[in-house]
Amino acid sequence: MEDSDQLAPVELLAREFEAWQKTYYDDVDSHFRAMNRPRGNVAFQSWENRFVEFLDSRAPGLSEEYRTHLSSNRHAGLANLTVHQNWKRRTGEAAETFLEQCIADSRAGNLTRYIERRVALPLEGQPSAYVDEERLNQLETIDSSSFDLSRLIRLCQELNQCWSGGCYYAAIMLVRSILDHVPSVFGFATFAEVANNYSGSKSFRESMQHLENSSRKIADSALHTIMRSRESLITPTQANFSQDMDVLLSEIVRKLG
Repeated sequence: MEDSDQLAPVELLAREFEAWQKTYYDDVDSHFRAMNRPRGNVAFQSWENRFVEFLDSRAPGLSEEYRTHLSSNRHAGLANLTVHQNWKRRTGEAAETFLEQCIADSRAGNLTRYIERRVALPLEGQPSAYVDEERLNQLETIDSSSFDLSRLIRLCQELNQCWSGGCYYAAIMLVRSILDHVPSVFGFATFAEVANNYSGSKSFRESMQHLENSSRKIADSALHTIMRSRESLITPTQANFSQDMDVLLSEIVRKLG
C-alpha cells in the first residue's frame, strides 16, 4: 500500500475527493438505483452534511461553491422517469460533476492554488460572503406570484463567488446589476427613485442612498474608465457594500416573503 505521507499534496487531495466520491456512490446513489427514494434522501443528507464539514476544514470557501453549483444545476423531476433518473436530474448529476471537477482540479494543482488564495481571505474587517447565506436562503424560499426571483438569486450567488475569489471588479459590477434589477419590487423604474422616494424607514433610505450614490460611482469607474498610463486598482474596501446590500435584500424578503 502506498504511504500517504509520500504522496504529493495535489495527489493526496485528489484521493480524498475520490474517497468522498466512492462514499457517495456506495451510500447514496445505490439507494436510488434500488428505487428506494426515502432511504436515498436520508443518506444524501447525512453524506452532504459530512462532505460540507470536510470542505470547510480542507478547502475553505469551497462549500459555498458547492451549494451554488447544486442550486444552479438542479432540474425539476419528470413523471416518466425512474426514481434514479429523477434523482440524477434533481441533485445527483450536480453532486457528481462537482466531485469530478474537484478531483480533476486537485490533480492539476488548481484546487491547491485556490485554497492558498482563499485562506488569505477575507481581509481583516471584510465579510467572508458578500450576501449572507441565511439571507440567500430566505430569497430562495420566496414563492411570489408577482416577481421571478431566479435572476436576483443567481446574481447574489455569482457575487459571493466573485467576492470569495478576490474578483473585486466583478463584484462591484454585480452590485450595480442588482441595483438595476430590483426597483420594480418597490414600485419604481430606477434605483435612484427607490433611494429617494420609497416610504421605508430613515435608516433604510440612508442605506439605499449610499448604494445609489457611492457604489454606483465606483461601479461606473470600474466599467467605463479607459486604459491609462498609470492605474490604481480597486480594493475590497472600495467594493464592500455588503451591509447596505443586506438591508436592501432584507426589505425584499419582508415585502415578498
